[in-house]
Amino acid sequence: MKNLTLKEQGNDYNALKDLLSDIDNSTELLNINTAAMGIYSPIKPSVKGNSTYVFSRVTGNHKEDIIKGTLSVPKYSGLIETEGDSIIKIGTQTMAASTKCMASIYTKLGVTGDSLQLYGFSGQADDEFLTKKTAYILRRDNFIKALMEEGVEGKLLYRKNDDGDMRAMHMFSPKGEHIKQSTIIELIDYISSQMGSVPEINYMVEDDLTCVLVKYPGNAEDFSDDKGVAQKIVPGVYIETSDTGECALTIRGVESIKGVYVYSGVVRRVHKGKFDIEDFKKNFDKYIFPEYLKFPQRMIVLAGIDIDDIDAYIDALYEQSPLGQVLGRQKKEIKDALLSALNAKTTALSVILELMNLRNKVKVVTKEKETKLAEAITAAMFTDVKIKAISLNP
Repeated sequence: MKNLTLKEQGNDYNALKDLLSDIDNSTELLNINTAAMGIYSPIKPSVKGNSTYVFSRVTGNHKEDIIKGTLSVPKYSGLIETEGDSIIKIGTQTMAASTKCMASIYTKLGVTGDSLQLYGFSGQADDEFLTKKTAYILRRDNFIKALMEEGVEGKLLYRKNDDGDMRAMHMFSPKGEHIKQSTIIELIDYISSQMGSVPEINYMVEDDLTCVLVKYPGNAEDFSDDKGVAQKIVPGVYIETSDTGECALTIRGVESIKGVYVYSGVVRRVHKGKFDIEDFKKNFDKYIFPEYLKFPQRMIVLAGIDIDDIDAYIDALYEQSPLGQVLGRQKKEIKDALLSALNAKTTALSVILELMNLRNKVKVVTKEKETKLAEAITAAMFTDVKIKAISLNP
């Protein structure tokens, strides 16, 4: 591995395969006890220069007290400045530690909270701010020190670059299991063999997270309606894996209709218990593959449902599916756009397809919101909408 930080994206399958293999070959697990660790929390650059920084030091060794002093770590200065990394010392060996890694260590100690991550550089360097930050870090580390002395066991996952520099990414519990990033390649190969088609991929790899969208345009005819009422449906999967964190592996069925992605079945795995990739393959066959056939069948059903009152239908769709809640304040905006785009009398399929056309008008600021929107559109598509009848009292 050339760099200890990653941010790669592309669409070349072989390039992804080589990248994930490189990550796995550069990743190691170390059985560790917090009592044997020293943590150096960065406060500010030192006036001494030469990649020297002012740190608060806390160690699990009860013979040493917290010390605010300087430490020269030229090989990790970039990670300290740009990523807010801390430094971990084990024996005479030092390594950088990501903010996510520090959060996992605090969690193993039984302490959680966003405020624990204030030790990184935040762009402020005035004297008043640094004084307050220093005081906070010293108080926090004094508290953490007592917990580290108790000796919490765990597994420290770290990466090594070609120069032998190291960066800790996560601390597992003693029973935590590391799932390799290259697991994705084996899954793609298996799914492709089941589909009998060559995949098109788009991937993004950032530090401890790999996301791959796999599409099978060669199977579009197999999973599309032959009655002429549905668009071509391109089947695929979205695979996300992290060899750190809570969610180790997720496979989600993805269908592309008119260029809009909707989601179907999902299979997840966390870093607990024994991992068997054969279980994932079986679950793809059981929970995801059959879903591809449901979409053209559902579109035929929707094409046969006539809508006389579009306004009432959209309101019912908002209320009876998750769509209204996900759209939130944009409900009216999207509804008005639907009303202006559709004829007075239309079909339920036309409403769904136009909703897909308007997908890019929905404000999506997080990956979580994007996922919820795709799930909500799918749920709306499979919702049997019931419009309440209006009764007039004499």
